[in-house]
Amino acid sequence: MPTSSKVKKQLFQIPLTPAPGTIYELGSGWGTIAFILAKKYPLHRIEAYETSWIPYYFCLLRKNFNKSSNLHFYRRNFYSVRLSNASMIFCYLFPAAMQRLLPKFHQELPQGCIVVSHTFALPGSKPHLTIEVSDLYRTKIYVYHI
Repeated sequence: MPTSSKVKKQLFQIPLTPAPGTIYELGSGWGTIAFILAKKYPLHRIEAYETSWIPYYFCLLRKNFNKSSNLHFYRRNFYSVRLSNASMIFCYLFPAAMQRLLPKFHQELPQGCIVVSHTFALPGSKPHLTIEVSDLYRTKIYVYHI
C-alpha cells in the first residue's frame, strides 16, 4: 500500500541529521519515499530495494525523468544486502518483516544509525521518538537510534 500524503509530509518534517553514509529504503514499492529522500539528502547515496517487478521498473522509468544521480534502485531482497555503511534506514514493512530485520539491524547497523518506520514498530525496541499523524488511521511513525 502506498504511503499517504499526510504521512509523507510528516516523515519529512522530522528533523533528522544522518551521519555520512548510505540511506536505505527497504521495500521501496513505487519509489515515492526514495525520490523524496534523494531530494532532501543530495549528498547521501540513496539505495532503494524492491522485489516486485512492476514497481521496480516503474521506478527505473521515473528515475530517467528525475535525474537524481544519488538515487539507485535495486530489484533484490534486502535481507541479503549488507547494511554496515548505513546512516539511515526507512521502511514500511509488515510486522513479520520487522521482526526478521531486528537481528540484522543489531548485527550490521553502525552505532548512531537512524531507523524510521511508519505504521509498524520494531518489536521489543523502544523508539527514540513516536509521532502520530493526523490522518484517518492515526498512523504512527517510529524513529529509532541504533
